Amino acid sequence: VWCVAALDNGDIATGGSDGIGRVFTDSSVREGAPELRERFEREVKAQQIASQTMVGDLDKDSVPGPE
Repeated sequence: VWCVAALDNGDIATGGSDGIGRVFTDSSVREGAPELRERFEREVKAQQIASQTMVGDLDKDSVPGPE
């Protein structure tokens, strides 16, 4: 996340390194289409899986632990 802005209506806007702006809301009137929300959930899950083993370009599993 590169930037975050609180909007007048209570929503939160974000911009990140993926080049996508996102608006988070608790309003059912302004929520995104189901397919957009599903895609966002898949992207978050993919990042969570990748971050469990990788730190940047470094695979944590390939680094020796404390001996």
